[in-house]
Amino acid sequence: MTKVMEEKTKEHTPTPWGITYNKTTKKKYVYISKDRLEQLAIVQPTISGDYEANAALIVRAVNSHEALINSIQFALQILNSNDENDAEAMPEVVRKLEKALKQAEEE
Repeated sequence: MTKVMEEKTKEHTPTPWGITYNKTTKKKYVYISKDRLEQLAIVQPTISGDYEANAALIVRAVNSHEALINSIQFALQILNSNDENDAEAMPEVVRKLEKALKQAEEE
């Protein structure tokens, strides 16, 4: 495998992801998809947990991941700074963390 191909395989499908419901067969499952043409995963019924709730959790986690990482990095940058002016940025830290958390918790 070439280096270009290796780098390409490390990229995930861009967000946002969504849920597409199977309406063509009698089998119960949902697709996790980028759009109706690009299906990324199939979530099927399980013994424990509702398959639709599982799919929703996966999609919510993937779609909120970048915002959570960015807000945590920003918070750490401010908290680890020795600059007294960064104390003024604390309301922005709180705002970013709350926004990312809200996105992760939304259903």
